[in-house]
Amino acid sequence: MKALFLSYDGLTDPLGGSQILPYVCGLARKGHSLTVISFEKPERLFKGREEVARTLESAGVRWIPFRYTKRPPVLSTVFDLLKLTLTASWLASMNQIEIVHARSYVPALAGNFVSRLCGAAFVFDMRGFWADERVEGGLWDLRRTHYRAIYRFFKRRETNFLNRAHAVVSLTENGLREMEGWKGIFRLREKTTVIPCSVDLQHFDPSRFTSAQRGQVRARLGLGGHELLCGYSGSLGTWYRPEPMLRLFARIRESNSGAKFLFLTPDSRESVLAIAAQLGVPESALVVLHATRDEMPAYLHCLDVGISFIEPCYSKKSSSATKVGEFLAMGVPVIANSGIGDQDLLLGGGGGGFVIQDFSEDSLRAAAGALAGLRARSSLAIRRLAERELSLERANDSYDAIYRASGTKSRAGFLNRRDGRART
Repeated sequence: MKALFLSYDGLTDPLGGSQILPYVCGLARKGHSLTVISFEKPERLFKGREEVARTLESAGVRWIPFRYTKRPPVLSTVFDLLKLTLTASWLASMNQIEIVHARSYVPALAGNFVSRLCGAAFVFDMRGFWADERVEGGLWDLRRTHYRAIYRFFKRRETNFLNRAHAVVSLTENGLREMEGWKGIFRLREKTTVIPCSVDLQHFDPSRFTSAQRGQVRARLGLGGHELLCGYSGSLGTWYRPEPMLRLFARIRESNSGAKFLFLTPDSRESVLAIAAQLGVPESALVVLHATRDEMPAYLHCLDVGISFIEPCYSKKSSSATKVGEFLAMGVPVIANSGIGDQDLLLGGGGGGFVIQDFSEDSLRAAAGALAGLRARSSLAIRRLAERELSLERANDSYDAIYRASGTKSRAGFLNRRDGRART
C-alpha cells in the first residue's frame, strides 16, 4: 500500500526513536511504500538527522522533515498545520496515495482533509485523549477564552475523526471502552485496534548481557552484587510523579538500608535531589544520569525493580507507558499505580509487578512489603509477558493488517466512485 504518515512529533525526538521509527520501518519491510512527514526540533534535527535518514533509507522510507515552530503559541501550530496540509495534499495527489495515517490530533486535521481530497483511507492513530491531556496537564487553561475555544474545537473534531476514520488505533482497551460511551460515536469497536506502546525486544534483551557485565555497570553505580537497586526512566513532571516515587523509596530503605534509586532522565539532578532532601532521602542513595537509547538496556538490566507513578486522571485511561514495557522486556518487575491505561491487568493480573491504588502511606507501605515477592519472581516469566503483550513485532503485524484492510476499502471506494461517474 502507498501510505502517507503524518506526525507532529519528530523522528529525532527520543519518543520518535522508540515509538515512530520502528513502526514505519517495520511497515516498509512488510511491503508498504511510506512517505513520512514529521516536525523536528532544530537542535535535535541537527544532531540526529544523518542517523535517522540512514535508518529510513535502508528501510526504503521517504522522509520529509519540517522544522517545528514553537512561537508564538497557537499561531505557530496553525502555521505548521498549513505547511503539513499543503505538502500532504500535493504528495497525495502526485503519488496516488491509498492510506493517510495521522499520528495524533493535529496531524489528523490535515490527514482527514487530505484523505477526502484524494479518496484515500484515513487511519486515525489517536495516541490517547490528546485534548483532555492538554487540559489536565496544565497546558490549556480553560479559564482563558481562547484555550476554551481550542479545547471545544478539538473535542468536536475528535468525534469526526473517530466516525470518519476507516481505522482507529487506541493505545488501551480501557480507553476504547471509555470512547464507546461517548455520545455521537458509531461502530467504533469494529474498526478499532488496540496497540499499546511497544518494545523492540531485540534491543531490550537481557540475554545480550553477561552477569559480569551487569556487575561492572552496578560497580560504576556504587553497588556491589546484592544491594537493592530501584529505577525510573524518562522525563519527570507534568504526568510523572517523583515525589511519591521517592516516598516509596524511603519506605523501601527502612528494610533495605543499602538500597539506591537510579533515575535515568534528561531532567536535572538538582531537581531530583531537592525533592529527596524534603523527604529525608540522602543524596548518597540516589544516582541521576542521562542515558542514550543505546545505553538504556545495560542500565535497566541492573535493576531489581522499576517504579512508574503517573498522575491518575481521566485522560490517562488512554495512556500506555513505554518505560513499563522496557522494564518488563528486561525481566524487571514494576511497581505502578492504578487507573493508568491497561497496566492494572498487565502488572497485577499478568504477574509483571505490583499495582498500588493510590499514593497514601498505607499503599506505599504495602508496595514496599511486596518487594521481596517481586524480586523472587522469574525474570524469564516477566520477559515472556512483554513478548506476549508488548512486542514490536506484534504491533507491526497489527499495523500491517490495518493497512491491508484499509487500502482494500480505499480502492473499493475509488472504483465505486469511478463507476458512478461513468454511469452518469
